[in-house]
Amino acid sequence: MGVDLFFILSGFLITGILLSKKKGRISSYLASFYSKRIRRILPPYILLLLVASAVFGTWWHRHWYMYLGATNLFQTLNLSQPAALGPLWSLGVEEQFYFVWPFVVFFWKEAWVARFAILLIVLAPVLRVFCTPLFHDALPIYTGTPFRMDLLASGALVAIVWRRHRQAVETWGRYGIVLSVLGIAGFQATQKFAHLYQASNTRWSNFLIYECSLVICLGIFLWALSGWKVGILEWGPLKYIGRISYSMYLIHELAIDVMAPKFGTFTVRTALSALLITTTYAALSWYFMEKPIIATGAHESIS
Repeated sequence: MGVDLFFILSGFLITGILLSKKKGRISSYLASFYSKRIRRILPPYILLLLVASAVFGTWWHRHWYMYLGATNLFQTLNLSQPAALGPLWSLGVEEQFYFVWPFVVFFWKEAWVARFAILLIVLAPVLRVFCTPLFHDALPIYTGTPFRMDLLASGALVAIVWRRHRQAVETWGRYGIVLSVLGIAGFQATQKFAHLYQASNTRWSNFLIYECSLVICLGIFLWALSGWKVGILEWGPLKYIGRISYSMYLIHELAIDVMAPKFGTFTVRTALSALLITTTYAALSWYFMEKPIIATGAHESIS
C-alpha cells in the first residue's frame, strides 16, 4: 500500500509539473521533463544494478533488456531475476507512465485530461476483473500497468482539481480520513466475511482489495493536501526519510536478503541490521551522488 500511495502522489506531482510546463514547442517541453526525470531516477538505479551484480553475480544479465522500462513484466513473462530486484516492478510502472502521460497532457486540453483520468480510474478495475483468469497467480495483476493505472490517474485528477479549486480541496480534504476509514472497513469485510486476500487471485479479490487500497491511500493524500493537523508530516526525521526514500526503496530487499542468512529470515536482528544498511546506503547515495546531480540540473536550468 505504500507503493499505492506513491503512485497517487506521483500522478499528482507529474501532472502538475507537466501542466505548468505546457507551453511553447513540444521539443523543449519533453526535453525539460525527461532530463529532470533521468537525473533523478537513473543514477541510483544504475548504482543498484551494479551493487546487485557484485552481490549476486551476473547470471541475471541475460534479461538486461527488461531493465529498460519493463521491470514490472518479469512475473508476467515468467522470467527469472534476483528476488532483491523484485521491488523494481514499481519503477517499471512509473517509467511506462512517463512514456505516455507527457503526450496526453501536451496534446489535450486540461478538461479532456481530467475526463481521460476518470476513464482510467473506471477501466483499471474492469480490466482486473476480466483479465484475472489469464494469470496463474496474483503478481501480474499487482505489477501490471493497465491494472494499476487507476492510482496514477487518481493523482492526476486531483492535480487538475487542485489547480482549479484549491480552496475546495483544502476545505474538504480533511474528510479524506473518513474515506480511509471506510477503505479499512472494506478491507476487513472482504477478509472476515468473503475470505478474500490479494493472493486469492479471484475476480472479486482483484476488484475489491485494490479498490479498498485506492480509497485508503486517496483519503490519506487528500488529508495531507488539506493541511489540517498535518504537523507530523513536518517532523524533521520523517522529512529526511522522505528525501532519501528512493534509494531506501531500491536497496531494502537486497539488504534483507544479505542479512537473512546470518540472523534468520523473520528476526528482529535481521530487520534492524537491514534497516541500518538501507538507511546508511541511501544517505550516502543522496549526499554524494543524487543531491549533486540534482543541483547540477537546477543550475543548468537557471543558466
